[in-house]
Amino acid sequence: MQQSSSTIPDLSINVGYFDTEAPVVFLSGALPHWRQDNVTCFVTFRLADSLPREKLQQWLDAGTGSCVLALPEVKQLVENALGHFDGQRYTLDAFVVAPNHVHALVTPKTGHALSEILRSWKSFTAHEIVKAETASRRLQESQSKSRDGSATLRVWQKESFDHIVRNPASLEKFRAYIRAHDVSPPESMSKPRKSTIEVQGTAITVLTAKDEDFISLTDMLKAKDGESFISDWLRNRNTVEFLGIWESVYKPNFNSVEFDGIKMETLTGTNAPRRLDAPKGSHE
Repeated sequence: MQQSSSTIPDLSINVGYFDTEAPVVFLSGALPHWRQDNVTCFVTFRLADSLPREKLQQWLDAGTGSCVLALPEVKQLVENALGHFDGQRYTLDAFVVAPNHVHALVTPKTGHALSEILRSWKSFTAHEIVKAETASRRLQESQSKSRDGSATLRVWQKESFDHIVRNPASLEKFRAYIRAHDVSPPESMSKPRKSTIEVQGTAITVLTAKDEDFISLTDMLKAKDGESFISDWLRNRNTVEFLGIWESVYKPNFNSVEFDGIKMETLTGTNAPRRLDAPKGSHE
């Protein structure tokens, strides 16, 4: 069963440690790759545009590149792929999908090599990620053309990092490292509760998340100045640019081309702000 990095059960029965007496296979590559049967491995694979190979781990953690894994639908896609063959081809322990890389503890089952498991994860998710409009656009913007002049869109770095877990202490170290990278919002934050209060005859929206209340300033201002303040607010350059960034991150079918035109019209004053509808066939 798929496990999150924040809730790790006792999977010791499915964990295998490096055996100094057993045969070891050394695979070629820019990174060292040791292979041994029936062992648990800590693996990391990252987006193609995340950082140059020579940079250190803290650069990766800082979040460079397109960071398409931060998009909710992409993150869920990768998490589902990791857990798809859990219990059949491998045992999945702790894992985390960060904005531009993935960490996981995985124990391949007999007959399934770690290399083929990683290849399967990366191949499937790459094909699905480029189908997501926002993710595809981000990747295109962050990557230059390949050396042969083609516009090949790469999602993952070809090579992954892997390390055989040596002992129980090493396992716990890797689990703690993964937990430290889990930035998923708590359930109480991801699903805020909505309610309404009445102040001097005006309905004001209140959102409650993680035991904190957030009062709608929009409702309060509308009660005082009507709808005019919204038009004035939308003519502010920072507001318009912020809305564009927000929509591109959280709305997969966001029409960025139309928005660019509206942004220019709004900021130059050639037209009053107008509503940006989703393209035909899209869903909220």
